[in-house]
Amino acid sequence: MYDDQELVKRALKGDRGAFEMIVVRYQQPVLNYIGRMVREREMALDFSQEIFLKVYASLRSYRSQFKFSTWLFKIASNYMIDHWRKRKVSTVSIDTQPEGEEDCPPIQLPDQNPSVVRQYELKELRTKIDAAIAKLPPHSGSCSFGGMSTGSATRRWPRSKTCLWERSRTAFSRPKS
Repeated sequence: MYDDQELVKRALKGDRGAFEMIVVRYQQPVLNYIGRMVREREMALDFSQEIFLKVYASLRSYRSQFKFSTWLFKIASNYMIDHWRKRKVSTVSIDTQPEGEEDCPPIQLPDQNPSVVRQYELKELRTKIDAAIAKLPPHSGSCSFGGMSTGSATRRWPRSKTCLWERSRTAFSRPKS
């Protein structure tokens, strides 16, 4: 069995059998690769043939320091990219009704932003958190406040956390109905 570089050299010298061996070796992997993209066997077969024609026409540009299969699959990838670029993708406008469907309700997409009520709740929560932090004893913040050393901040953190938890429980508790 010949390696890929040897088969390419022989094919470049005009040995059709060598290129045929390349096709036999890579036909199924290329077909599988293309088939996963187009999901239609007949189209994948047609594209595979076109790709091997491109490979044959481009053999002179192959550089033997690179793996042949990588080069071949790069040609296949580029072929598919070109195919998808040329193909027109149908689009639907969300602003106008499709022709013949005037009696159907318009397309509605949900708003991704929080509702006005949720925005208000978040603002209230932020206000309560800011108020609870402001009531903490001095030097109970992180080490970035007041020039406190990391050691001091580490020792004071559990006490600050407990204090903030107790204050937040009363500040955030819902009134009993």
